[in-house]
Amino acid sequence: MGAMSRQTKTTIAVLILSCVFGLAISKPNNLNWVFPLAVMVLAIGVIVAADRFPRVKAFIQQAYSWFLIAVIPLGTFLIFIGFLRGNLDFGSFILVFVPAALLIGLVFTVFYLGSILIKMGKITAAEDLYTFMIRVNHNFGYAYVQRGTLRQVQKKEMTKALLDYDSALDIAKAKAARPKQAFSVNYHSSVIYSNKAVIYLMQRNAPQAIIECNNGLALNGQPPIVHLFLLQNRAYAYVMNANYDAALIDLDTIHFDGPMACYKKLLGADVAALKALAYWELNRHDEAKIAWLEAVAAQPNYNQPEWLRETRKWPHTMIELAAVIQHDLNEMSTKHFE
Repeated sequence: MGAMSRQTKTTIAVLILSCVFGLAISKPNNLNWVFPLAVMVLAIGVIVAADRFPRVKAFIQQAYSWFLIAVIPLGTFLIFIGFLRGNLDFGSFILVFVPAALLIGLVFTVFYLGSILIKMGKITAAEDLYTFMIRVNHNFGYAYVQRGTLRQVQKKEMTKALLDYDSALDIAKAKAARPKQAFSVNYHSSVIYSNKAVIYLMQRNAPQAIIECNNGLALNGQPPIVHLFLLQNRAYAYVMNANYDAALIDLDTIHFDGPMACYKKLLGADVAALKALAYWELNRHDEAKIAWLEAVAAQPNYNQPEWLRETRKWPHTMIELAAVIQHDLNEMSTKHFE
């Protein structure tokens, strides 16, 4: 288990101090402190579990999001019903209902409408929505990130995607230099650097991909999965650039144990395949074969050159190297049966 983050430690310290303060001001022989103490212990347990286990953290974040999604509209609806029943006068209704309705509409538009349009296949409409957000607020970095990601996924406007990512990075740097705002949509710049690295890898620009990965890895507080992607992408760029020793250093840094175990299904095959290529070119053929078998076991399509070319977008040099390893394994298998 890794050490707890500073944010987690701070949250736990605040909870404990709050509980101690409550106990200090409570009356002697008053058992009312038992319930808040139990709540505090439960909260600390949840916080520690979320810090140590990504799945727990993802579940809590999703539950919290759904809670907000459910509570805010429900509260607004109850206000409206109260007005219809005469429990609220018109002035109070307007004062409470209109801001709540606007808040719901704003949250829905910013965080959900674009995703809904994409799922409906309305890609152009989603892109236009993010463009509209940017026109309304030129410093809305989140919209640049979303539009850049959308353009990258379409694989048609990579140059524009890079421009969007650069704008989002500039805004993030400017925000970091200013006092923290009460209402601000934050995003971690390491995600953007990782996305930029993927684009440069697709363009066969390994040196620039390495630069983007280095920029992302230099930041503090990277999400665990983004840290793994940055290492894997940099190793990919090193292999593409025939720097196999550097590639293995990065690949050997990636471990799918403890909290990272849940990411093995997503990245394990890619890491093993890249290791196989690096081992082979360093004349560590036995290790290369073991790593390649591991990659194929996790993703059988690694045996298919067409899949490597069309789906994984590997350059022909890497595909040829994979074919050499597979051919050697096939010959070993044939001799074994003979």
